[in-house]
Amino acid sequence: MLYLFGSMKEKHPEAQKIPEWTSMFVFDSFLTDEEEKIMDARMKGAFSDVIYPLLPEEDPLKSLLYVAYAHPEITDEELISGARKMHIPERQIAKAGMILGRPHLYRTAVLEQEQLCGIIKENDFLVMFLATLSSNRPLLDDLAGFLNTERIWEMIKADDYRILFWNNSDARQAILDHLFNLFSSFDLFNRIAADNYKLLLLASAKDRDLRILNRLFSTPKSQPTQEIVNVLAINQYQLFAVAAINSNTIIFFYLLSLLPTTEIFQMIVADDFQIFRRAAEKGHLDIIRLFMNQVDSEIRRKMFASDNFSAFRSAVRKANFELFELALEAVDEPAQKDSMLQHGLQEGFSETFVVGNYFRMMERLVRTAPQHINLLRIDSLPWWNSNNESLQFLHYLIGLLSNQLPEFLATRKETKQLVNLQIPLPDTDCLYQVKYNEYPERVLTISYGGGLVPVNHELNVNTLNRTFSINNSLVNPISYESRETLPLCFMQSSIPLYAYDYRQSSLQAVSNLHVFNRDIIIPLMTGHPVTSHLELANRELQEECQPLTGGIPLKVGNHPIYKTKNKPNFRWLSELYDKFWQYNKDKITYQYAITPSRCHVRAHFVSTLLRFYGVDSVKVLKFWDKKSCSVYGDEEDWGFHCAVMIIDSNNDKWIWDPWVGANSKLLSLSQWIDDKNAPVPSEVWVHNRGVLTCSILDRSTGLIPNLAFDCTLGTKFRRFFQALCASAIPNPPEITPGLGKHPSRFFHSSQRSTASSSSNDERQDERQIVLYRGCT
Repeated sequence: MLYLFGSMKEKHPEAQKIPEWTSMFVFDSFLTDEEEKIMDARMKGAFSDVIYPLLPEEDPLKSLLYVAYAHPEITDEELISGARKMHIPERQIAKAGMILGRPHLYRTAVLEQEQLCGIIKENDFLVMFLATLSSNRPLLDDLAGFLNTERIWEMIKADDYRILFWNNSDARQAILDHLFNLFSSFDLFNRIAADNYKLLLLASAKDRDLRILNRLFSTPKSQPTQEIVNVLAINQYQLFAVAAINSNTIIFFYLLSLLPTTEIFQMIVADDFQIFRRAAEKGHLDIIRLFMNQVDSEIRRKMFASDNFSAFRSAVRKANFELFELALEAVDEPAQKDSMLQHGLQEGFSETFVVGNYFRMMERLVRTAPQHINLLRIDSLPWWNSNNESLQFLHYLIGLLSNQLPEFLATRKETKQLVNLQIPLPDTDCLYQVKYNEYPERVLTISYGGGLVPVNHELNVNTLNRTFSINNSLVNPISYESRETLPLCFMQSSIPLYAYDYRQSSLQAVSNLHVFNRDIIIPLMTGHPVTSHLELANRELQEECQPLTGGIPLKVGNHPIYKTKNKPNFRWLSELYDKFWQYNKDKITYQYAITPSRCHVRAHFVSTLLRFYGVDSVKVLKFWDKKSCSVYGDEEDWGFHCAVMIIDSNNDKWIWDPWVGANSKLLSLSQWIDDKNAPVPSEVWVHNRGVLTCSILDRSTGLIPNLAFDCTLGTKFRRFFQALCASAIPNPPEITPGLGKHPSRFFHSSQRSTASSSSNDERQDERQIVLYRGCT
């Protein structure tokens, strides 16, 4: 099949020769495979080569048009002669002449005038419609000469007056000239009235250049006749309503200029304020304000109250904040305003271009009438188009529900609108899910999870805070979630980070880390969340790091990287690295062996260690083409390397990476990239330190496939992070090098005495010492 529009037509040299309107209305915008073969046969080659008798499968009219469009240079006589050699019927020759705009073809055809009139009348006067679309006024005038007055009117009425509204060409003006030259004003209005004023209604919707309306209402505007007033008032001023609903304010105010001042009030109140409601539906605030200025306060209240507060419901549905405020101002009677707000809360969502603002509107509405939160249809909101506004509204909504949860759940049960919706966040591969469980007890929960977050989160409306369970022993070795690891849209929703301790059944703010039970690091839940203004450093890092790569492309990931206020000086940082190196220099090979192909684990270990010294860091990854790695042994199957970058107080970038290359000192970013023992990288990534590279590869988020923190070796379960931690960090009886002010929360700072007291605290400490040494 060949479509006669768009790229398919542009690629077909023969199809390009067929005019747009002919393609659409004569060929129905496409050709079948068989028709395409016929077109090619009739359009390719010299004129004499394509003139042969019609084949049984050919359409006479289309075949003649193919020939004419392929050879525009031939004369009318040559085309007529060729058509007769093709055995084209005279009727089809005449019709082709009308479509082609070649009068000689239809005037010399062996046909009676009535037969020509019949051709013109076919398909709702298609040939005259095509002449109008192609702006061929001479052809239009010539064809109109075959029609009498009644057929002219019939032609104008055809297919809902399409010939008057399809374009603004001179040919369209010719039709108007014929219309008004043939009919008197009285006769024309009688004909329009007999057709239920359809022409006027269509003009009120489509006549944007006012050509038709100006001709119909040609009486001077300063002295409108009663006839015009009567026409404007038909069907309770329906012309004004049509103009408003079709967003034609130019037409609306033109019609208004024809209406005497004494009639304006009647127009406003007609059909229960129909025009006002239509204008509100389309958001025409100029019309709304005009009407409000024309009436007193009592009529204003009635306007907004009409049809169950239709205008206010339109404001809510379309997120029209100005109209919303106008309604609150106009409806000042408390009981009536309360009723209006209830109707607004029950209003559904309109699929227009207001999805983002819709949640802001709902929050504005709920804040205005929190006492009616039970009326809100939470399951019908457009969660499918999630954004920052939707998450902010969700958080606000949950806060309200905590105080009215029984009433809200009872309403859901009564109306069977049980909540069970999902809110996808495709940009960050995450998902909100709202669930309502009737049994064993009525509980509404909102969960948050996805590929970027390694634990399950729940938002419990009874506690008003997002929580996550830590009782699953199979969670990743790092279940600690800093806010920076969450997607930016989540950060902007202002939902605080909390942890739920299933052992104590308590909810507390996450402020630190604590190691226990060998397997995982869990939040130490103390203190309260601190709100502070955070600035993103993503763009700044992009601009500063790119010049250091030697021309290798560098990309900073989409996860937020926040500017740090406390950057270490290089001397202190270098001393810390030296202490770490001195302790581990004879263990580097072993540590590398127990974490094979796990540079991402080693990098995460370093970033976690540095965090306890108050040092912020980012992860850097360099990639290379695997084909270029054959000379580097097992690196061939790896294709990338991950390390940690720290920015010092001089804004210099340093890489902490002792395991690859046995580096005894910090490397600059340039030195690390220019490693002579590895291929030249094809690109470099910089990512948030909290992103765990253990999921699907996505260069916008920095996730790499199959990079788990653990694996199964036969019957043994190895946790690489814990193995590295056990080896790289001193354990008793070894002495820990200076590990900060309060290292005991994560590491032991001194050797335990064998003569320790047997107090409960000391026994607990001894238990932790043993557990730290495990590395299975």
